[in-house]
Amino acid sequence: TSMPKIVSALDEDRFTLFAQPIVPLQGSATTAKCYEVLVRMRESDGTILPPSEFIPGAEHFSLIDDLDKWVFSHSLKFLQRLQAQGSALPLLSVNLSGTTVGDENAIDYILRGFSDTGISPKQFQFEITETAAVKHLQEAKRLISTLRSVGVSIALDDFGSGMSSFTYLKNLPVDFLKIDGSIVNKIDRDKSDHAMVAAINQIGRVMDIRTVAE
Repeated sequence: TSMPKIVSALDEDRFTLFAQPIVPLQGSATTAKCYEVLVRMRESDGTILPPSEFIPGAEHFSLIDDLDKWVFSHSLKFLQRLQAQGSALPLLSVNLSGTTVGDENAIDYILRGFSDTGISPKQFQFEITETAAVKHLQEAKRLISTLRSVGVSIALDDFGSGMSSFTYLKNLPVDFLKIDGSIVNKIDRDKSDHAMVAAINQIGRVMDIRTVAE
């Protein structure tokens, strides 16, 4: 039942974007300059559905790349509106699915989006999960290299939840490591999780990669 709902939501433009501030430990949401873009689906009656209600279905029925394109294009439109108002533009961090990472045409439509809208690639960060990067390693390396060359920053998402091999970091020139929330949320009471977060953070410092705690 999820597939026709997702298709109709895409046709009727019934997705909506939210933003979660990414801030330093000493900072606050009011001073945030970087936001992770989150997508939600609206039912016909306006009910907002969480990702668990549609992301698995979109992945299963190969609709996730269409959803990625929707999120990217509407993020660009949001920045265009801010630009037209003369407002300062934030950095938007947008998730890319494994399907998009493995798609040879993804780079073209992303670069075309910047060209068509006039929005600088420096206003975007793309988040790629550790699992997707490993599964599509060669495609991921090409995508990361090409996008970083034009000013896009790259984050390796959910780090610590998958293969967690530091070896991959040598082959994936990323700007940020996003430490998986399942490890972060217990560091004040679990010595093992605390040690893992400390290790990831230390490796990041050595490799000049900034770390984000989910």
